[in-house]
Amino acid sequence: MAKRIWTYEMRSILYKKLTEKFGPYNKWNNKNYPNGKRDEYMEFITELAKSFSVLMNKEITKDAVFMQIAWATTEQNKIEGEGHSSVYVLNMAAAYENGFLTGKDFPKLLLVERS
Repeated sequence: MAKRIWTYEMRSILYKKLTEKFGPYNKWNNKNYPNGKRDEYMEFITELAKSFSVLMNKEITKDAVFMQIAWATTEQNKIEGEGHSSVYVLNMAAAYENGFLTGKDFPKLLLVERS
């Protein structure tokens, strides 16, 4: 069985480092990166992907890191499928626990449908 890359611990490292460097998401004043710090943010994500690659002994791309952050900050109205919903919940939890998100960043309503 393949080793799972995006564990809760990996996500926690991501959001802890992100928050330490750029502060919580609600202070960014921009949807995709901290306002006025695009280049610094892009370089930070690239370096973080490299360090994750070393840690996991497998290439982790900067796009993979961006995708994790996108799951925590998505404004989608609907997320379908067990895989997508678990990635969403796990990223939200890690981001919240590490100070990147606050309780106000969570949806006001979350419907659960089980098969």
